[in-house]
Amino acid sequence: MHIKPHPWLWCMHAALNELGASVEVREMLELPMFRMADAMRTRDD
Repeated sequence: MHIKPHPWLWCMHAALNELGASVEVREMLELPMFRMADAMRTRDD
């Protein structure tokens, strides 16, 4: 099953690329950003 990437998560990765964030910063933020995107995707509004 293919799951489409969350637009917010894609945007955050693009911002990190634009800023030239280090590998260490990217690794530090990867899991928390994924968890935030997952929480936004599964909200009942």
